[in-house]
Amino acid sequence: MLLKLFGGLFLLLLILIIRVLSILPIFRRPKIHKKNTNEQVRVLSVLGSGGHTPEMLKLLETLFIGEERNYQISFVIASSDKTSQHKAKAFSKKFKEKFGIDDIQIYLVPRSRKVGQSYFSSIFTTLYASFFSFKIVVLENPKLVLCNGPGTCVPIALAAFLLRIISIKFIDVIYIESIARVKRLSLSGRILYPIADRFIVQWESLTSKYKKVEYIGRLI
Repeated sequence: MLLKLFGGLFLLLLILIIRVLSILPIFRRPKIHKKNTNEQVRVLSVLGSGGHTPEMLKLLETLFIGEERNYQISFVIASSDKTSQHKAKAFSKKFKEKFGIDDIQIYLVPRSRKVGQSYFSSIFTTLYASFFSFKIVVLENPKLVLCNGPGTCVPIALAAFLLRIISIKFIDVIYIESIARVKRLSLSGRILYPIADRFIVQWESLTSKYKKVEYIGRLI
């Protein structure tokens, strides 16, 4: 009986491993989506403390605002990050007035890792934050998750990847490494490197160290 139980668990684990490997971006060709300017593209963007929020807001302004496609942007911010919350509200107000878009939805989640927090303890805080992140991803139902390095983006991207594993929804994950990362990837970048559909860096020197990354010039 015990042998059958272990055999069944091993088989399930093997199926799960095969499933994960089959959908990892590093083991498959990028999925090409046909451009449909009439389709609304829901973008879930993660903001973070320090320089992450100004960079992301500038990226959104550069990449999305004013394009022909209909983008609906929502933000995910750590509940303790008051500065990013204020900047997100100002961003929402600015572009509502300029382009007539709806108010940007802002979701607050527990911080997955505080500055200086040990890697071991951050495992548990990340799991706690992941519960809230999974709920947000399911409710928001985005087409694209866009992040640039704050710890809050890790559980959001993992939640999107989990939905892909269980074949509920295919959500593209685009990771844009911070311009401050010149010689090596950030911790968030190293964690999400295997699952990001596109991994963009802003320093060409990083392309010689990481095969998957793309350098398309400075974005900010």
